Formats: sequence, structure tokens, C-alpha cells
Amino acid sequence: NRFKAMVEEGLLRAVPQIKREDRVALVDRLQSNAAWNFDFLTLMVLATIMAAIGLIQNSAAVVIGAMLVAPLMTPLLGLGLALQQGNPVLARLSLRSVVLGVAVALCVGWGVGLATPDLDEPTRQMLARGGPGFLDLVVAFAAGLAAAYASSRPGLIAALPGVAIAAALVPPIATSGLALSQGDFALAIGAFLLFGINMVTIILAAVTSLWAVGFRGSKPMSRWTVMAGSAVIAAVLALGVYLTLQPKTDVLDGKLPAGLAIAVQEGLGTNYTLESLA
Repeated sequence: NRFKAMVEEGLLRAVPQIKREDRVALVDRLQSNAAWNFDFLTLMVLATIMAAIGLIQNSAAVVIGAMLVAPLMTPLLGLGLALQQGNPVLARLSLRSVVLGVAVALCVGWGVGLATPDLDEPTRQMLARGGPGFLDLVVAFAAGLAAAYASSRPGLIAALPGVAIAAALVPPIATSGLALSQGDFALAIGAFLLFGINMVTIILAAVTSLWAVGFRGSKPMSRWTVMAGSAVIAAVLALGVYLTLQPKTDVLDGKLPAGLAIAVQEGLGTNYTLESLA
């Protein structure tokens, strides 16, 4: 308790605390923007279509544009605020938007994959989102801190688009849907795992950032809540470290990927002829 009091006192001196009216305005804004409605659905569908096409075409610019359009960051911040304040209404509202948004994005990505007959194998942009690592965890935590802090300061709202680019949310879901349309379940699971770890890390970062700027719960957290939160944090960190230390290996089952021989021959030029790949 003495250590907690010391930390809180240090934060009060170092971090500017937001005023009560700003706290009320942030809660109202998150409750309004995190609600599942036609606008949220439309933006989610359009963002996933953009992300899927960008992934298929290996276009980083289109994928970045999809990150800016996607509205998923707001309900994640809402979940962080709900956990910090102990607000069950905001928690249910935000969780419903996250679950429905993810389901819609997964279905749209799968549909775009089925509608693209030329998609024979994963592209570089898809493979880049094929699994989480410890650095992805660090970026997601920093993005969550920045998003929550900027949301609590009306003068820093302009920083939110940059945070949306840094936090990989819709592209991994689109990658998972595209991979499912190809029958590549390993890539689909890895990409969805990347989204899941990013989502949990952003929520935890939002809780931390909002607590630092002055949000407090109406009731002290129970011992079981603290233990459960600590277990989730430890599990996410352990999974990120484990996946980072895992060697990146590709196993061929006797059948070479489509287009590999043609790509190798084109790389050799006209002075050499490819005889076989073994």
C-alpha cells in the first residue's frame, strides 16, 4: 500500500491530471462512438475491403489507409475505461462492438479472398502479419498508451490517426479471412493471434494510461480482479516472448508453392536455365 501511494503521488506530480468535466466528456464520447450501429458497420466493412485488397496487391499505402478508416480503436479504449472505472454498461457496449466488428471483418476478408481467383498463395503483406512477436507487443502497448492519453486531452486528438496506423487491428483480421479462403489455417490462426494479442495489450495500456491521468474506479478492485488481471498480463507477455523466440521455419510437404519455378527462372535472367528445384 505504501508503494502504491508513492507511485500515485509521483504520478500526481509528474503527469497532469485531467479535470472532471474532461473526464465526463471522454466517457460520453467513448460511449457514443463505441456503440454498434450502421456507421460502425459501414466503416468496418469498407476498412476490411481496403485492407484485403491492399494485402492482395502488396500495397502498403492501401493497408495504411484501411487502418485509418477502421473504427476498432474506440471500443478498445472504451473497454479499457470500463475496466478502470468498473463501468459494466460501457464494458458491454464496447465488447459487443468489438465482437461484432471482428466477426464482420473476418467474413468480409474471407469473401474478398473467394472473389479473387488469382490469389493462389499468400502475399508478402499477408505473411508479414502471419504471427505475433514481442516487438508487436511493445508497439501495441505504446499505441494503446498514446491513444488513451491523446483521447483524454482535447488538444491532442490530432495524434489519433498516427496511433491507428501503428496499431495493427484490421489488417491481421483481413489476413486471417484471406488465409481461410485459401485453406491456409496456420496463417489464419497466426494472423488472428496477432490481432488478439494486440487487442489485449491495447486494452491493458489504455487502463494504465487512463489511471495515470486521473481516472479512478468508484470502488476498489477486489483481490480476485487484481489476480485475474495480473494473470492475463503475464500470459500475454509470456506468449509474446515465446513466439519471438520460436524459430521461423517453413516446411514443404513435397509440393512446391505455385509460381516458384517461374519466379526463380525470371531472377536468373537469360544467361542461365533452371533445370529443377529440389
